[in-house]
Amino acid sequence: MKINQQKDAKMRFGFVMSAIIMFFGACQTDHDQGIVDQATSLEGIWLSEGYGRLLWIREGKAKTYDISGAGCMMRGDFFDVAGDDVSVWNVTVAEDRNHFLYHAQATVNTYVFNKIDALPGICDDGGLKTTDPLTNFDYLWALFNEHYAFFQAREIDWGLIREHYREQVTDENLWDITTEMLSVFGDDHVTLYDNQDRYFQAGQQRLYVRFYEEYVDAGEPGGDFEQYIQQEYGKVLSNISNYLPHGAHVGANGKVLWGKANEETGYLQIAEMNGLTEPYDLKSQVPAMHHVMDRVVNDFEDCTNVIIDIRFNSGGLDIVSLALAGRFASKQQPVWKVSARDVLSFTPTQVITLAPTGNTQLTKNVVVLTSNFTASAAETFALAMKQLPNVTIIGERTNGIFSTMLNKKMPNGWTVTLSNERWADASDACYEVSGITPHIEAPFPSKTNRDDGIDPVLLKALEYLE
Repeated sequence: MKINQQKDAKMRFGFVMSAIIMFFGACQTDHDQGIVDQATSLEGIWLSEGYGRLLWIREGKAKTYDISGAGCMMRGDFFDVAGDDVSVWNVTVAEDRNHFLYHAQATVNTYVFNKIDALPGICDDGGLKTTDPLTNFDYLWALFNEHYAFFQAREIDWGLIREHYREQVTDENLWDITTEMLSVFGDDHVTLYDNQDRYFQAGQQRLYVRFYEEYVDAGEPGGDFEQYIQQEYGKVLSNISNYLPHGAHVGANGKVLWGKANEETGYLQIAEMNGLTEPYDLKSQVPAMHHVMDRVVNDFEDCTNVIIDIRFNSGGLDIVSLALAGRFASKQQPVWKVSARDVLSFTPTQVITLAPTGNTQLTKNVVVLTSNFTASAAETFALAMKQLPNVTIIGERTNGIFSTMLNKKMPNGWTVTLSNERWADASDACYEVSGITPHIEAPFPSKTNRDDGIDPVLLKALEYLE
């Protein structure tokens, strides 16, 4: 599953910096010391707290860099800071002009940049740009060493791994050595891709692993695993219709399906927290979710229960997750705590609040269905919903990849992504790696279930709500 930087769930803060410096609006936080003339105040060199980003603004133009202990990489040469997409960014410059904040429309986070006196020497002449295999190996290792947030949770001795692999590196085997080394993470948000259509993902989608084991056990019927996946996945989705006697509606570019299981219970399936419009438009994703949810709320007005199915949802945008969760909230409450790995520590924790959204909320009995395939922004939705008093989670433990995918360029032009953020609930419980455990466990449909038209998870939810 190749990453699409325009639409992917956790490529937020992938830093397409051509749109970052926008002089409209403000993001009010405790850091605010007043809004000043931003265009003038942003002149200078700025270093982010966490994330390893450096920004040089001069005479209305900007250069962007990735910076770490292993070196500096220029991401973009001087370009005009005022682009066409001005509504995407909110920027606040402190009155002392020594730091600024920005909030990208695709994120729930506020990012802090502090002014520094001069461009670091390692960034001279555009920084590193080389195909030397050891330089690239060391650069990638340092990126993880400074930014990856879960070495302990994944029981990884990163220093020992460096010793094992570095001596094996050559021009010819750099890709193979690097991907083998990264495979120890087992993290779907750890990826590597080059300019030749090679793509590697350290984690394995558990649903695909499950189907593959079935496929092998069955003697590889038909000889085409991709066809087998489509066939079996299609059965799962088709069998849901057996529980919706009056049919279903589809909206939001095919990402949302809903219908009634009975007079008391509505069924709502969210396939993705992104891609809700065609053609794709970032600014339209939250409005598109609200538009379709207005229809859902109207149709479920007389229901006492709602089942939300995110078993097949591998992520999207956290802003969509938060907006959707707000349709089921009755009051404001903190639901997420977010901080980023910053070399030897973490950035200050940001508390994200859930508030009722839309004109009307479904404050009914809610069951959320999850699976091992539920990942990323679908998990942040589950994390928010889990903290509401009227919500029960039924199904399987979720994937355990809440963090942003931090996107970094390597000196040879390859791109690597990693998990650098710690997401926790309001009580500071973090479910990265472990995933969210359901209140009631119910297995994903087996091969026999699928052939017999049975969905044991949906059936368990309906029995629970009786």
